[in-house]
Amino acid sequence: MTISPNQLTTSAMLASAQTRSASDFASLEQHHLSANWSPQLDVPSDIVVCVAGASFLLHRSPLTSRCGLLKMLVMEEREGETSRVELEGLPGGAEGFESAAKFCYGVPLEITNHNVALLRCVAEFLDMSEENGEANLIFQTENYLEDLSTKTLKDIVETLQSCELLLPMAEELYIVRRCIDWIAAKVVLEQDIQWNQKNAIVVYDSELSQSYHSECWVDDISGLHISFFQRILLAMRERGLGADGIAGALVSYTQKSIIGLCRRKNSYHNNTILKPNKINLSDIPAATRHEQRIFLETIVRLLSKEKIAVPVGFLIDLLRTAYIIETTLACKLDLEKLISAQLHDATLDDLLLPSFTKQDGETQCDIGLIHRLIASFIELQYDDDYQYNMPEVYEEAHDLSNSSPENPMLKVGKLLDGYLAEIARDANLSLSKFIALADILPNCARLDEDGLYRAIDIYLKVLYFERSRLNKVMTGRVASENVINHTADTQIQHKMSNGLVSAALWPKDDYTSVRQENIELKLEVAKMRMRLSELEKDHLHMKLDMEKAHALHESIHHHHQGLLQTFSKSISKFNPFHNHKPKLSFYSCHQKYNRGQKSHSHLEPHESPIMKASSQASSFEAQRNAFSSIYEHHLLS
Repeated sequence: MTISPNQLTTSAMLASAQTRSASDFASLEQHHLSANWSPQLDVPSDIVVCVAGASFLLHRSPLTSRCGLLKMLVMEEREGETSRVELEGLPGGAEGFESAAKFCYGVPLEITNHNVALLRCVAEFLDMSEENGEANLIFQTENYLEDLSTKTLKDIVETLQSCELLLPMAEELYIVRRCIDWIAAKVVLEQDIQWNQKNAIVVYDSELSQSYHSECWVDDISGLHISFFQRILLAMRERGLGADGIAGALVSYTQKSIIGLCRRKNSYHNNTILKPNKINLSDIPAATRHEQRIFLETIVRLLSKEKIAVPVGFLIDLLRTAYIIETTLACKLDLEKLISAQLHDATLDDLLLPSFTKQDGETQCDIGLIHRLIASFIELQYDDDYQYNMPEVYEEAHDLSNSSPENPMLKVGKLLDGYLAEIARDANLSLSKFIALADILPNCARLDEDGLYRAIDIYLKVLYFERSRLNKVMTGRVASENVINHTADTQIQHKMSNGLVSAALWPKDDYTSVRQENIELKLEVAKMRMRLSELEKDHLHMKLDMEKAHALHESIHHHHQGLLQTFSKSISKFNPFHNHKPKLSFYSCHQKYNRGQKSHSHLEPHESPIMKASSQASSFEAQRNAFSSIYEHHLLS
């Protein structure tokens, strides 16, 4: 196989079991060759170099004149014998050795930003130092690296990016460290120049500065590996880069690196909530998902360890992404702690995080997450160690003695009331979850209860609507008498509770109406108490009247028994067989009985008309029965 040097590409060199010979360099022009050596095309190859599955049939003389490693390996070989050398672990593999072999054969190499790190590592591996040849490959690559510090930021980033596949040798040769230091120095210098130019013309504009960060150096370093980027941030901080610049770089870098981190804001009132970009995880390779997890976990560790102040909305986006790509629990907990420290700066849209459990009957929003965030926020407010170690950017905001509307506790209270009003529309929201979230804040977190009242009012309206839908199921159906009675009792209790609750707790939008309804409620309660007192008095009087009536009835009963006995004795005197006295007529007996009855009329009761009528009726009935028995006895006798 005969190819020209232009055909010796990287892809060809990486093919397995390929063979290169000295005749492959036949098309080289004479002035491109080294002055000390020219290829002898009629001389057969006497060395075979195997690198990463590729075999190179070459000559000892040009290789050993530049490579100290190859000189040592073939030193004991005899002349005329073909040597076979295997180079394991050569940086860059076959591509790296091909470049070094060209250099040994006198082919001028074009050193660029992309290959200088590779050539430097290969030269170090093959020991291509000045001891093995003047102006050797180590010398030339080092000169290029030193000149790299004077080039643009983009040039340095390209070199640093090429080191990702050359570790750990690129670290050992300080290529990575030098590139990081140069990048940090250039960024800080450009930042200072830009700052001075703005101050000389106009007042500093944070939006302009952020735009500058995003359009210049942040875009240049956004393609670097997270380990390199992390070291660049720390180096820039050591050189005096401001917190805003570091935070802006981290946010931009993360948004460009993590799939689906950019947010999509939808209206909750249109039955949608904040959702991450629609990503089908099955379309993302498993290796990519793993890289995304590692990347996100590294970012979170960097934020937690270095205490870099980033917007809370960015942290919430990270948490949303952490749920999507299924990071570790420790990563999620660290994010929750970072978010809770800045919860007072969040917006309502930030808190409307969807629930990722995907269970039947689950609420649309992750209410448990918000409950944990607020609980952690309250705990941090009273944590002395946290207050002491808090970044300076948060110290003033977290001053609990501050009673202004900017007080973090008051801001979180207002934020929670708005959140409750949003989730109250969810039909799957249970009463226990609603109450637990509403009661989590201390009393000092609210200046007034208007927001909480509105949220409760919305929740009750949703409950009433759902109950009405459920009641329609029984419309037109037949139920037993027990069920109907139970339903009637339930409706009465529900109306009573709704009347008291709506009058006392669920006001209208104006606070004045709340006070008016409370006053009316107090008046109604007072009237009910007065009416209850009157009923108790009437009940007591009725009880006393009943006792008196019962006692009088007993006395009359005993009196009538004595009267009948006396009357019976008087009647017996009229018996014709008693002393042979003449018989009495029915009329005379009746008149005598009436005269005797009138003589006792002063014993009738006079307490009440009802009791008097009752006693008279009883007396008349007794008299009638007694007279009938006397008359029958008289007829028989």
